[in-house]
Amino acid sequence: MPAHDLNILIITRHGQTLGPVASALFRETTTLSSQAKVTSAATIPSHTLAPSIPMARTLSKVGIKLENYSSIPLTRELVDSSSHMLAQDDLLARELIKSFPEARSRIYLLNEWSLRDIVEPDLSDPQQIVETITVLSEAIGGWCSAFNREDRQPEPLLNEPNRQKEPGLMTRSNDHNLRQNNPGSH
Repeated sequence: MPAHDLNILIITRHGQTLGPVASALFRETTTLSSQAKVTSAATIPSHTLAPSIPMARTLSKVGIKLENYSSIPLTRELVDSSSHMLAQDDLLARELIKSFPEARSRIYLLNEWSLRDIVEPDLSDPQQIVETITVLSEAIGGWCSAFNREDRQPEPLLNEPNRQKEPGLMTRSNDHNLRQNNPGSH
């Protein structure tokens, strides 16, 4: 898939913390083509979709202006136009599959390439904010590596055998295994 065809949709619940930070990290810290599109959407938008102030302060210390990033409400149009939908967690991915079954093959987990779960931090705890940004950075680094590979079907960087994913949830690893076992099925 050419880089200009990348239309990454990061989907979170409320859109104030994880979505804007993930969008900013994709744009500000990776080598994605300038033609690639990265959007953050919220399934349950809060009264304001502006990024959280504590997250913005933390990222500004490393030169990332979070105020340039915000989430928008999730719409059918966003889903239809995305090449990859990166859901905040397993539960949200299952909800998306239920709401948009035709998009199942484009729904992945944001933390697909990280051994750690991505959770909303306590915004009054600077340590949790830094930890969340670190985990998001790991996950996004893995995604960028995957997007830059020729075969576009990389194995997970590290296997986590005890991690329980929803059966049938299309992840990079089981999609790759399906294609390996059924080469004519795609």
